[in-house]
Amino acid sequence: MAAIQTNFAQLAEYDEQLLRLGLLAERYFPEDPNTSLLKLRQLTELLAQHVATNVGAYVSTEEAQYELIRRLQDQGILPREIAQLFSEVRRAGNAASHALAGDHRTALAALKITWQIGVWFHRTFKDPSFKSGAFIPPRAPRDESDDLRAELARLTTELAEHRAAHHEVAQHLESTEAMLREAKDEQSFWEQMAVEAENARAALATRLAAQQVLTVTQSKETVAAFVAAANTAATAVHLDEAETRNLIDQQLRAMPLADIAAWFTRNPDLGEILDRKEEGPAALMFVSEHQDQLLSIERGYGEAKRPDDYLNEFTAFINSHCNDIPALLTVLTRPRELTRKQLRELALELDRAGYSETNLATAWREKTNQDIAARIVGYIRQAAIGDPLLPYEQRVDNALRKMLASRTWTTPQRQWLQKIAAQTKANLIVDRTAFDDPDLVFKREGGGFARLDRIFGGELARVLDTFNDALWQRPAA
Repeated sequence: MAAIQTNFAQLAEYDEQLLRLGLLAERYFPEDPNTSLLKLRQLTELLAQHVATNVGAYVSTEEAQYELIRRLQDQGILPREIAQLFSEVRRAGNAASHALAGDHRTALAALKITWQIGVWFHRTFKDPSFKSGAFIPPRAPRDESDDLRAELARLTTELAEHRAAHHEVAQHLESTEAMLREAKDEQSFWEQMAVEAENARAALATRLAAQQVLTVTQSKETVAAFVAAANTAATAVHLDEAETRNLIDQQLRAMPLADIAAWFTRNPDLGEILDRKEEGPAALMFVSEHQDQLLSIERGYGEAKRPDDYLNEFTAFINSHCNDIPALLTVLTRPRELTRKQLRELALELDRAGYSETNLATAWREKTNQDIAARIVGYIRQAAIGDPLLPYEQRVDNALRKMLASRTWTTPQRQWLQKIAAQTKANLIVDRTAFDDPDLVFKREGGGFARLDRIFGGELARVLDTFNDALWQRPAA
């Protein structure tokens, strides 16, 4: 049997599960592009969690991929262009999961994107000079279209030319080949790998939590070095522009108009890419070759020069827009009614005005010398109504203790209250829609709102309101 070739060999150094998912995504491609996309989504979710643990920012496996990517980008850990690649695979994987969508062209584009994310990850955290070689195309499907056949042929030619130019041979995975020789046949080998990948998910949370314990105490200089390496590695990412445009176009066609507008607001550079008529970059940008000089180092806060000014401007903005941004009024008067959709819209509105959660946290830290992870709702309420600024995890823990002490709960009820608290820490809000979100633990493990409501005796909505109310109750004097 021929040696196994894969685009994800370097990931075995970090976690065997990363390699398993990459191999399975490539294996499923010719016969089942939908499952290939699901494996790629799982692979990029695990990669994002490893990014978080490497810089001491991991929360839990229950944190939604969307929230994790946004949080890592807001904290400056994930470069914007890499965050966009993570998001594209997430969207393609979600379509494969929810709508059973996914053709070979979409799966091939997602494979190439995930390959580049893996290369970026390895260059960031292990080997900045790593050379991956050309993309190794997967086996062609039996019913390939003319376009797909031409694309796979082009990729195969590129691979052959690269190997000839660099005198390379195919990557050999010794341990995998040994397993393959021991297997009775190829089918049993892949079936065993799928079983191992599924079984490994159970131990995933423990492994990531253990790594987080080791990295959470590392110095700010170490984290800053990783961030610099991440940005340097991001500049070397290379994808076929036609494939990237095609994938973006497919996602845009499936998105509601309001979401498209918000997406372009978050990613302003994509318009220029989509407008191009031909392959290749846009017009050349001329850069001065004069030697750079460091003139000064200072922290900027938009138009404000000092953190005090920035925070005062934020307070003025909140007070002057309470009536024209509906979600602001909800945050200040009825925070338990705030939905995940309202929170996303509010965060986008504040970002446009220059008040991101990251900037507010930095300004508060520089003003008070206190590093408080209060989250955006906490900063808003502190600015407008003087709420004490507490770490958000502390608020959640206080609310959970109050709920558990309020009455006698059954064991399943206590366990789900603890999961509600964990999801609240990870995603800031757990609202009614969260229970039927297939990406969250409530739907995956609990069967959704209707089933969990029966566990709580038909009172889940009231329980959730009480919990969310307790988050923002002021401590007794």
